[in-house]
Amino acid sequence: MEVNNPGDDAMRGFASILLLGSLAGACGGGDDVPLSRLGVEMGEAVCSKMAECCTMAELEEELLGASNQQECEAFYAGFLGQLLVPVLEDSVAAGRLAYDAAAMRACLDAYLAVACAELRAAIATGPASACDAAFTGRVAEGDACASDVDCVSRLCAGDSMDFEGNVTMGVCARVPGDGDACVDGDCGAGLHCSSSVDGQTCAPTLADGAACRFDDDCTSGSCNEGADGAPSTCGASMTCDGV
Repeated sequence: MEVNNPGDDAMRGFASILLLGSLAGACGGGDDVPLSRLGVEMGEAVCSKMAECCTMAELEEELLGASNQQECEAFYAGFLGQLLVPVLEDSVAAGRLAYDAAAMRACLDAYLAVACAELRAAIATGPASACDAAFTGRVAEGDACASDVDCVSRLCAGDSMDFEGNVTMGVCARVPGDGDACVDGDCGAGLHCSSSVDGQTCAPTLADGAACRFDDDCTSGSCNEGADGAPSTCGASMTCDGV
């Protein structure tokens, strides 16, 4: 899902990550996570993990201005809890989506176990097996969807949401493979959306040392900014790595 806010690509990408459950953490395990509490539970978990691993400057950059754990938790509770959770709840009520509260707890616990050195990659990719199990899409290709997780294919093309929570429905689509045109900037597993004079096509993720623009360009899940104006390159994370 895209969140429409002209000129704010970072927020759109962050919303997509949140909605897919890729940014998930935990406060040491506990009860299942009801969908109504997802924003609060995820905020407490993610923010405690990032406070542990990130410097103040990194925290502000990664969380779009939140400068401490409390501000981070408030952002999650507000943005995720008040905007994105209602979209998920509507999909569950409409039969487009099934939500597993126990699997979400497992997802949160899996994220808690991630070492700081691996945090950047976990943010980019998520503890996939645990997080994927929390959402089961029931919508076939070609039918209407409100977000990626509604779809059996995990790709809803053309959907969006504005900052008032108004949703534009999309259509479930086949996930593009190697050499296919990207769909809403998305590609299949092990691929990234590569731009060229011929447009945007899916290509294998990049090895360490390759020039990159975004974390999901890289097999490592981390695109590190170059020093003194040098190009960014794929490699082990140097952001929020606990150092």
